Amino acid sequence: MKTATGPDTWGTFLTYTGLGSGTLAAWNSFILGADYFESRFPASGLCGGGQHANRLFTVFYLPVNLSVVAGLTYWNTLLSTRTRIRIGLAGSALGLALVPLLGALPPSGLTLAATLGLLCCVGVTDGLTQPALFAEAAQGPPLLTHALVTGTALAGLAACALRVATKALLPPTPRGLAASAAAFFWVATAWVAGCLALYLTRAQRPREGVEETTPGARTPTPASPPPRVELSPSVHGASEEDAEASLLPRGPAPEAVLRSPYLVPLGTAKAGVGEVRATLRTIWRLSLATCLIYTVTLAIFPGVLVEDARAPSGDAGRGWFVVSMMTLFNLGDLAGKGGPTLVPALRWSRQGGILGAVCLRALFIPAFHLAGERHWPGDRLVSQLSAPAGLALCTLGLGFTNGVLTSSAMATAPAHVAPSQAGLAGSIMVLSLDVGLVLGAALSFLWLL
Repeated sequence: MKTATGPDTWGTFLTYTGLGSGTLAAWNSFILGADYFESRFPASGLCGGGQHANRLFTVFYLPVNLSVVAGLTYWNTLLSTRTRIRIGLAGSALGLALVPLLGALPPSGLTLAATLGLLCCVGVTDGLTQPALFAEAAQGPPLLTHALVTGTALAGLAACALRVATKALLPPTPRGLAASAAAFFWVATAWVAGCLALYLTRAQRPREGVEETTPGARTPTPASPPPRVELSPSVHGASEEDAEASLLPRGPAPEAVLRSPYLVPLGTAKAGVGEVRATLRTIWRLSLATCLIYTVTLAIFPGVLVEDARAPSGDAGRGWFVVSMMTLFNLGDLAGKGGPTLVPALRWSRQGGILGAVCLRALFIPAFHLAGERHWPGDRLVSQLSAPAGLALCTLGLGFTNGVLTSSAMATAPAHVAPSQAGLAGSIMVLSLDVGLVLGAALSFLWLL
């Protein structure tokens, strides 16, 4: 048996990191391509005269995504997680590929409507993929969930780097902007398609425990049960200290886990409505914490940075300033989400402690308001430099706390329920995250007042 720190462990970690990056690649692509869409549809009433494209995209994407996640969490026996992931990744890749094809058509109200309809479809496909992947990861060691959330942060950072590269390599003209956006979306398409290929080739699971054993293989009997990995304490009588201990790797390494049958096999959805309620009662503090994390984050990011913060060089440098701030946020988010894998002190497991820390993040709202203030007392040069520096520090802090608290909550939730409910706990946490995104997006409109 390989050790928990052997090559199989890191190979599995990298696999799930790659899969996690695919869950948000489509959404990140639309958000980071907002400057292209604003330039393409400058006079459209739907785009508010070419402004607020990010908020427009949020309105069309998040409610659809939330509805799909909520529906599949409630009616969780409708589709297996394997089917959701396959359809979701394939659909997201197709949706991204259609964006540059629509870009070849003349801009009009019809092409804008088609673009927004395409965004809604991406919301559906992402809603299929996200909870299904977290449900599968939740049935393995916490390392797999940490890998997924690290992948989501990596997706944002990689998308920012790609957008910077495509903007820098082409001239800042309408034609150059269109060409850079087309290249950006084609690379994003290949990225998601690669995640689908990765899932199909490396992350396949047995269909029903020993259902796919080779001919002549011995079928497990009650006297010789299939191997199981104990990942979390029972729901009944488990203390938070027990849950914290359960976060440490034990049993076979993740690669061996992928090859062994589970009590509830990966790639299936078994829970009923009663189990959804019972699981939610057990992890409600982590569910609420995840919701509040993204309520605060989306109330600020990316709307305030993209549309309300002003660049030091004025409107001429606004595009690069926005991309720089978004890159800084994603750097902090990646450090926060990847940190718990390497730094044990960042692995929080107490539900109350996580919820308390999340509530303190509400202080970022007045902090961003003060950081964006342009009329600082004192020297004018200091006033001009203080706002960007303050915004940069707040953005980095917002990203880091978003990452470390998300990673802690998402990885801890399955440890507080029985192994048979771990996958359901993962789906509930994704639903809580989506609810927070919608609430935060709604609050972000208050910055326009």
